[in-house]
Amino acid sequence: TLGNLSAATGDLDDAERDLSESLVLQREIGDRRGTAAVLTSLAAVANRRGAFSAEADRLIEAVAIARGIGERRTLA
Repeated sequence: TLGNLSAATGDLDDAERDLSESLVLQREIGDRRGTAAVLTSLAAVANRRGAFSAEADRLIEAVAIARGIGERRTLA
């Protein structure tokens, strides 16, 4: 996604903005797998910012969703 590309190039502000927009869309359409994936990406951005509490919150939510839908790849 654009947010992941921004994160890869070090533009964390754009990454967080784009990923947050993607998260809203994933939730609106009910794509739980996509929601978990975006939360994982947002957790990585939070980690790079040193926002470890936000990182943990996002990962906890992503894992809960992944478990709920049987998505093993997210849990690996």
